[in-house]
Amino acid sequence: MAQSNDMETPNFADNMRKIRILIFASHKKSLLYSGYKEDKFNNWKLAEDFAQANGMFPIQETEGGKYLSDPDRRKKLKYEESQITNIWNRASVKYCVNIEGSVKTFVCGAWDRSTFRRKEIHAMLKSKTINDINGRDHESYVRLRRAVMNRLNEDGTLPRPQRHARAINAVFRSIAFQEIRQDLAIAREQNNQEEVRSVLARVGHLRNQHLDELKRMPLTQDAKKLAESLAAEEEITQANPGLHFPRYAHG
Repeated sequence: MAQSNDMETPNFADNMRKIRILIFASHKKSLLYSGYKEDKFNNWKLAEDFAQANGMFPIQETEGGKYLSDPDRRKKLKYEESQITNIWNRASVKYCVNIEGSVKTFVCGAWDRSTFRRKEIHAMLKSKTINDINGRDHESYVRLRRAVMNRLNEDGTLPRPQRHARAINAVFRSIAFQEIRQDLAIAREQNNQEEVRSVLARVGHLRNQHLDELKRMPLTQDAKKLAESLAAEEEITQANPGLHFPRYAHG
């Protein structure tokens, strides 16, 4: 079904509302990524290659995504970058709530203000039609968020918005490490040593990112223990690459 052209009004508020008429169906071949072209994590390229090789439908390959990313249309509307970001944020949420079946991600390195961590994870956790994310049961991520929220509520140190952010971040780390496990298993099955090294490098990237974010967050007692345990867990990771990843990935 072709998309309607009635979004051509330059009125930003109207275009935001009219996202609801666009179709973001991924046909049970959903793929999410976070990052920009040529950044150090290379998620854009990884996702693009994976989508082409496996017939996946990341958001830009859906009907609605193709419509929103049309360069002629974007040039005509002359929106500011922040407005374009808001449009894609809303479209991303609609994409996620319509996912059915399995989800594949390339999100290692997603920063804490990324659409994936602010919008898409939350939308996926609400879903009743997602079976798994990177091969791990969807319900396990829901339980993880609930467990972290309960722990932080008992601690009582942080205000509620920060508790919510911390719980979502725990889910993010779990998704990212499950992504690594899944990709590592494939690389080893194919005996692709270059890919094995590339995937394992993501462990260090995630650890450094997590440490940096901890420095910028108020620490609860649990978070202090978390930070103190990172060095020991990293030694285990290096001794058994691909077989064990730090427990902080699971909140």
